[in-house]
Amino acid sequence: YSSLIDAANRNRSFMDWVYNRPLLAVGLVATVVTLFLLIAFMFIMQHHKIRELERERVLIQDRDEKEALLNAIPEGVGIFEIKDGIAYVQYINDSYYQLVEDTRSNREEFFEHGMEPEDRPMVQKAVKELLEGKDRTAFNYRAIKGTGGYVWIRIVACVALRNKEGMIVYCSFTGIDDVVEAQLALEQNSEILKAAIKSANMRVWEFDCQKNRIVQTEG
Repeated sequence: YSSLIDAANRNRSFMDWVYNRPLLAVGLVATVVTLFLLIAFMFIMQHHKIRELERERVLIQDRDEKEALLNAIPEGVGIFEIKDGIAYVQYINDSYYQLVEDTRSNREEFFEHGMEPEDRPMVQKAVKELLEGKDRTAFNYRAIKGTGGYVWIRIVACVALRNKEGMIVYCSFTGIDDVVEAQLALEQNSEILKAAIKSANMRVWEFDCQKNRIVQTEG
């Protein structure tokens, strides 16, 4: 009797295995498909990551090459972005920092700490002119030096790119201390000469270069 029960149990186990074979096959297929999709997803993500890293490397290399090119220019050069009426610094080359006797790390805020407060309205005026359609503008300002005092600089700004979002502006920075000092000296000498002529009651003839004529000046 016990042998019959064992045989019946074996037969039931066999029948259960037969009945469950489709379920086992479906489960196995589902597992294989899931693993395949997971591997494919990991491969795609890895490939995408490699492409992003390569793209980032190319961008960094391109940026470094452009910065090296700008730093090789002996004059100060800067790139600015004007957006919503505000000028943002994109890059300023090493020659500019040599001109103002300072380091890049000390000049994070170009407009706030880089120029005399009295000269800042000229920047707003220049930005306004460019926004109104001019492609070029220029002005002189006093740049604060890292070693103290200031240096006179002439900035010439030219629009390199203009679109709906704003514009990219290239600027050159040239030290003009000698020119400003010569102009001030000339004005002072002119005032001294006028005072001397007036006090001595002298009559002086001057040649007007623009009108190409001689003008008489009385004391």
